[in-house]
Amino acid sequence: MTLPYGATPYGLGQQIIEDSKRHGIPLLLQLEHRWGSYLGRLIKNTCSVVADRPMRLLQLFEDAGTAAEEEGRFLSWIVPVTGFPVVQHYTVGIVRKLYIPYGPQTGFKGSTGHYPNELQISICFTEKTEKAIGKQKQGASPNAIHSLDAAHLMMTVCALDFDITTVHDSFGALPCDMPVLFRILRETFVELYKGDTLGELLKQLPADPDLIIKGSLDINEILESEFCFA
Repeated sequence: MTLPYGATPYGLGQQIIEDSKRHGIPLLLQLEHRWGSYLGRLIKNTCSVVADRPMRLLQLFEDAGTAAEEEGRFLSWIVPVTGFPVVQHYTVGIVRKLYIPYGPQTGFKGSTGHYPNELQISICFTEKTEKAIGKQKQGASPNAIHSLDAAHLMMTVCALDFDITTVHDSFGALPCDMPVLFRILRETFVELYKGDTLGELLKQLPADPDLIIKGSLDINEILESEFCFA
């Protein structure tokens, strides 16, 4: 589930280690990290085979992010239907190293040119920033998903004539309003995705939408789905 959100083989391995300890199985409590790393790589490689189409789509987003970073720009797009602008403005403060002496300078200078009794401190200057390395690739897929989820949320809120509560992609309403929310959620979802929403988004990155292999789902079937949204 975390693969579309940029999970790496290392991250998948860490998830396996953390989840294994929750089951109370003695043999899993001391799971070595090398086994977690092995399973993380195995899962990633297996998904590349059995989930070929989603993984290919993920690669398109990551390649677009890599290209943007190499060109020195932030990846950006306009969300289809809602027209909301998204910019991956990832920056980090410039880090400078300072050497603070404590007591008289003694001994010999090391390879850094400083005495042993000088404390090295790294300070991040947030008022001076530079582009964060690797974040354009890492954020491309999850941010695209989040932007479309946000579009669905906004369309749903605007289509209702009563108050609801929202948390990310979750919706809540009074029991008396739930039948209407049940219906509107599905109608706005179909409205958002009935066109070539993904293709429009990819062209802006830019990425070639012709490299996607789509399935045969009729998006209108969502209108009749009982469990599409809980």
